[in-house]
Amino acid sequence: MKTKLMRIAYVLFAAAIVSACNNNDDDLAITSGEGQIEFKYAIDGELENVETRATSGYKLPDNLIPSAATLSEKLTLKITGEYDNPATKEKGDLVQYNNSWTTLKEYNEADVKLNQGVYSAELANKPTLDDDGNIAEGENNPYFKGGVYGNTLTVTAGLTTDAYVSLALENCCFTLKVTEWFVKYYSDVELTISSENNSWTYNPTSAEFTSPLIFVNADQRLKLSGKATKQNGVEVEFSETEISGLLKKEHHYNIVVDHSTAGGAGLTVTFGDNYTTVNEIEVDLRE
Repeated sequence: MKTKLMRIAYVLFAAAIVSACNNNDDDLAITSGEGQIEFKYAIDGELENVETRATSGYKLPDNLIPSAATLSEKLTLKITGEYDNPATKEKGDLVQYNNSWTTLKEYNEADVKLNQGVYSAELANKPTLDDDGNIAEGENNPYFKGGVYGNTLTVTAGLTTDAYVSLALENCCFTLKVTEWFVKYYSDVELTISSENNSWTYNPTSAEFTSPLIFVNADQRLKLSGKATKQNGVEVEFSETEISGLLKKEHHYNIVVDHSTAGGAGLTVTFGDNYTTVNEIEVDLRE
């Protein structure tokens, strides 16, 4: 009986060793295995709308947001991360990963596999660039970008991990408007809005005027200048004046220009809750 019990104990002990070895092998396989990432993504066209004494919602026009059917062809992808070195199979011996694709479609078609590890990813649309390689400012050039929800995700060997990405506007935009009182007081109007590197000039003739939607880079300030003819026929210039605070991404700004109602000559420019006076200077037409 004692011998039989010893044999049973030996069998159980051997089975435990085999099981442990198998588990260790599995752990090593998992450590050195590969998994995949499948991206689930959408563009958020909702912006903060900054106007006089109010901040509300503003939705970008549909024509400025790539359609879901073509989005994978319009998005770039960058993946970074780290994983245990499969050559040493030692925890803490990490290999850095950094790769990018010109389109998400290219990534999907390549059937990319990644070593088990922790990764982050960034999707962005491909905006028009200026001559210096920076994001161009102007019409029809929104720049959307977004990272994976939670900043990082874990790729597990043998599995496909879903990565959820919401792309938001990285630059911002503005529209210029004028009041009825402004166009009654001034004619032959020329108004120029300037960013750090670009400017846009408009000639409003009625209170229905609204400039095209202009996209500009965040973290800068806008200025206004211009010229016009007053009701009495005197030509004036508007000195270049800073009209905004520091611009923020994901924002749409309404700029409204009015004739000064404070009893002085010049303009009153509203930019959100900011009121700025732009002085007018009479033009000396004498030879």
